[in-house]
Amino acid sequence: MKILFNIKYSSTWDNENNPLQLSEGNIDTPSYVKWNYEDIDYEIIGNEDDFISKIFLSQEFIIACYSKKSKIHTFPNNVIMYNLKKEIIRVILPPKPINWDKISPIYSIGEIKEIDGENYIATYIDTDNYFSKEKGVEGFIEIRWLNLKTFEYHPTEHSFIKDYGR
Repeated sequence: MKILFNIKYSSTWDNENNPLQLSEGNIDTPSYVKWNYEDIDYEIIGNEDDFISKIFLSQEFIIACYSKKSKIHTFPNNVIMYNLKKEIIRVILPPKPINWDKISPIYSIGEIKEIDGENYIATYIDTDNYFSKEKGVEGFIEIRWLNLKTFEYHPTEHSFIKDYGR
């Protein structure tokens, strides 16, 4: 029997225009995700101290990416993998960047991509943005791919993007 996740988003627009129930997929900025597993109700709630930027839902586990400013799930431990009983089964640490030397927080997770027959989820890391009068806010984003079976990062697959500020 498939688990159905009930979602409430942090914005009114999302609540009116996005699905409020899913069996799997990515959820942007949820206020909460609730589900029933083995006749017990569970929920993951985002709040001011633990803002959730993205959640990935599957029938096997849930990955929650908390803001890098989170007070409870702090960097570098801000991406948490839960089993369906809401027990923490893994803290997903950020990858070593390919394009710069400093370890950077994962600020979001994203789409699923198949690489060499395996499913991977995008993890987004960034340099700390800086400001200059000439260029404005500037930084860089690197997308790294996390294997959804082994939970190891692909050694070479990545994207590099110039970030003009968020």
